[in-house]
Amino acid sequence: MKRELSDILYWQQQVAYYRDENAYKKLYFHFYSSLHRFAVAFIGDPEISEELVSDVMIRIWMMKEKLSNINRLDLYLFKCVRNAALAHINEKKSIIVQNTDEEHFDQMGYCHADAEINAKEISHRIESVVRRLPPQSQLVFRLIKDEGLSYKEVQSVMGISNNTIKTHIRIALKRIRMALEDVSGQRSNKQKIK
Repeated sequence: MKRELSDILYWQQQVAYYRDENAYKKLYFHFYSSLHRFAVAFIGDPEISEELVSDVMIRIWMMKEKLSNINRLDLYLFKCVRNAALAHINEKKSIIVQNTDEEHFDQMGYCHADAEINAKEISHRIESVVRRLPPQSQLVFRLIKDEGLSYKEVQSVMGISNNTIKTHIRIALKRIRMALEDVSGQRSNKQKIK
């Protein structure tokens, strides 16, 4: 993690002071997929999310030396994408939360069940539960579990209290646990029938 942060800081300084296009590309590709998933969770449209993230990243280039004043670029970018998504939602007055890339979710390693239970089935069930969460609970869950942000960082990005974050996570984990218990119960019932 320290190595990653030092790389980001180095690229950030290179862009700010030397207008280094190669460093900018590294920043862009480092953050793009996380920011895109975050935007999709907000507005539900991958194409519009792509535009929003690209616009935010262009603004980073345009900041010039001011970019060097940002302490945590990752948090700053999540806030910018959140604000852009909220502005878009206000323009369209609709929220549609859709599935993010299921393959990504399979890679996240949320499967903690018995070896007998198919990992894909569990991943699909978890993703299905997460998609049905209230929008803010889904965003908090994805920021903490997918993006690895701390509660304090999510508090900063989302502008909500620590207790609200805990409540959203509790709701998500309870629903996921219930879904996994259903899968385990179905599995053991099938085994009894045989």
